Amino acid sequence: MTLRDGQDLVHRVKGVHVDKESIRNYLKQEGLRGYVQRKKRDLTEDQIAVRYQFAKDHLHWTVDDWKHVMFSDETAISRTGSCGRKYYYKKPGNKRILPHQVQKTKQGGGGKILMWGCITYYGVGYSCRLVGGLDATAYVGVLKDYVFSSWDWYGADRDKLLFQQDNSSIHTACLTKKFIKKAKIRLLEWPVNSPDLNPIENVWAHIKRELGYYSEAPNSLDELWTRVEYIWENTEEEFLRQLYESMPRRIRLLYDNKGGHIKY
Repeated sequence: MTLRDGQDLVHRVKGVHVDKESIRNYLKQEGLRGYVQRKKRDLTEDQIAVRYQFAKDHLHWTVDDWKHVMFSDETAISRTGSCGRKYYYKKPGNKRILPHQVQKTKQGGGGKILMWGCITYYGVGYSCRLVGGLDATAYVGVLKDYVFSSWDWYGADRDKLLFQQDNSSIHTACLTKKFIKKAKIRLLEWPVNSPDLNPIENVWAHIKRELGYYSEAPNSLDELWTRVEYIWENTEEEFLRQLYESMPRRIRLLYDNKGGHIKY
């Protein structure tokens, strides 16, 4: 409920107008504070049911079980939007704008890059920049080049590998399914609309957060990709292990919430 909703409620019940500051003060006196609503994908009843069943099926998985999973995903990263939110401090009433109070942007738009990556318990796998978008043919090429090679890099047992991907159209295309079957890639059945379960989403957030520490936006998409590659390759193993160790907690939250959204 917003402050405006509170105003409307008081007006309907009491027939009087109350300003927003009065609503805010009342909520404060009651020990209530405002929070930003989390942006989550809308879930249908069927999707909630599938997520709940997924939680039941994996409720007793340990971290050792999750170690066998390779998580993967694609993400888009904007050039001009990659510098994050900047802050500065000044005395009230000082209207002069100083150089350090301005965040510089590039003229003519920024563009964005699309990348694919995978992570393991032992470290990041390969990543690649997807130039020209991604269709089933290109995705099969990504799987062919990077899935087993990423797993083999850490000397992990191929027979234990479970590959995770979401249910986007390129992932479920006939061409993709045929390749996965031929290559004998074992899939972890993944519920639709479940980025809150996928720890690689935290890696994407980490990359975009790290990009925010640069003082200026990159001059080109190539420069942006250079920065992204550096951050990706220097992702700490301990960070990834903490993400994998969070999986039993995520599943428990999903189970307790009967398939609904979880905080991750």
